[in-house]
Amino acid sequence: MEVEEKPLLKAMGRVSAEDAHAGIDPPPSAISGPHGYTVRSTDIKGAGRATPVTLTIVETVRGQIFTASRPNPRSLVKLFRLNCS
Repeated sequence: MEVEEKPLLKAMGRVSAEDAHAGIDPPPSAISGPHGYTVRSTDIKGAGRATPVTLTIVETVRGQIFTASRPNPRSLVKLFRLNCS
């Protein structure tokens, strides 16, 4: 099979002719960065660069464990998920 050069965005659905190597190592732990946050919509309504809102982290949930707690007014819950490697 002949090797053909394509820009990355035009290479969808194709197979690489050689191995690709990352320029950096993965994080040393099994936890990724924050996956998301739970907040009350009423606490962030109208928030933006010109009108920021400050919330307090009241809980951090890691892995596939879900929390039964809900954010209190002006607070948030930080969600992490396990890396899938």
